[in-house]
Amino acid sequence: MKDFNSLEELEEYLNKKEKEFKSFKESIGTYKEEPEEWKLNMGEKYYTIDDFGNISWWVCDNDGAVIGAIEIGNAFKTREEAEFELERRKIITELKKYSKAYNPNENNVCICYSYAEDNLETYLEPLDEPDIGAYYFESEKMAEKAIKEVGEERIKKYLFGVEE
Repeated sequence: MKDFNSLEELEEYLNKKEKEFKSFKESIGTYKEEPEEWKLNMGEKYYTIDDFGNISWWVCDNDGAVIGAIEIGNAFKTREEAEFELERRKIITELKKYSKAYNPNENNVCICYSYAEDNLETYLEPLDEPDIGAYYFESEKMAEKAIKEVGEERIKKYLFGVEE
């Protein structure tokens, strides 16, 4: 932990961390909603993403392929939903190029969306355990580079669900 020379420095540091943590909690708030369960009916058209990133449509016949697609989250009601998911997967892949595995003995910088500021922010992870689904970076500089390279608007839209 960081050394502090005065109570004022410690208080300033804790206030900053409290703000970062609050912003992070706000940013994941959209993920707490229960998704509507989709029941694919016999004869209904659905879309999938193949191994090469192509979107295909199929007609449900309740065979093993459609059941497997549903179980792994690779069956979509509309082409637009499949296209959205394909772009989301591309962004995840791009972020992984800059990120690292969580390590409790090192800096673990995260990216979060601040609803109050309407922008992405980087912060040093204040928790002792990793958050599921978070991407960790060795420094704020690396996290900011990832945001710049991947695109702030793309990350906001496809990972945090922020529509302009």
